[in-house]
Amino acid sequence: MTATIVVGISYGKEILNMEDEYIHLVQTALEGIIQTKRPGAFWMDYFPILKHIPAWVPGATGRKLAERYVPVVRAMRDQPFYSAKDDVSLITTLVFFLAMALRPDVQKKAQAELDNVLGPGKLPTFEDRESLPYVEAIILESIRWMPAVPLGVSHRVLVEDEYKGYRIPKGSIIIPNSWAMLHNAEDYPSPEEFNPDRFIANGALDPDVLDPSLIAFGFGRRVCPGRYLAKDILYLTVASILYVYDIFPAADKMGNPVKLSSEQKTGFLS
Repeated sequence: MTATIVVGISYGKEILNMEDEYIHLVQTALEGIIQTKRPGAFWMDYFPILKHIPAWVPGATGRKLAERYVPVVRAMRDQPFYSAKDDVSLITTLVFFLAMALRPDVQKKAQAELDNVLGPGKLPTFEDRESLPYVEAIILESIRWMPAVPLGVSHRVLVEDEYKGYRIPKGSIIIPNSWAMLHNAEDYPSPEEFNPDRFIANGALDPDVLDPSLIAFGFGRRVCPGRYLAKDILYLTVASILYVYDIFPAADKMGNPVKLSSEQKTGFLS
């Protein structure tokens, strides 16, 4: 239970049982921490210069343990984070499915564009992308409407700064509120509504509307390195699915459509 809560809050990952790969990683890392953090157990604690002694030197027990466990501890720290970042494209795809089931009018409009550009019997390719602005608008709105990482990734301020009269001391930790930015009514009127048309002007993408991917994928040195690949995958996924399928809510046992709602979970990933 504790593992599920901690990992769920930190990374949005669900732990199903104690055989989970991440549980084993944590247990091994903790084993190394227990062995290496015993106060006074190693000469290195008294003479720090000994940290430069190679691990092959007889008696360099602490150095041997460090070389064994440091990669495991780093994997414990990094593996779930990068796994969570890899899931961002998947989450946006799920948001797209939900939006299409909730907005059949938007779905039909995109399908009409696809039929007009592609004709029968031809799946969309990257060469068709510029001719499919409404499909691109659906992708942008899926990224904006329900951001996968609503509070972004924490950053440390390297130099003292000021924002709207507020002093931000050097070394401060700031959390970029991506959700608030992507639901700012000044940039996106009626932000709670899924509306791809907000990105369209005169039949093309409107360059005057803020691109939500500039916010949703993070900022500065911690911006998601896979953002271009993610958007390419989303394009092929969204365009191909809309060209081939109609998306509806599931039906209950009586054959009636299940009522859908746009709710999100809390956590690092939503």
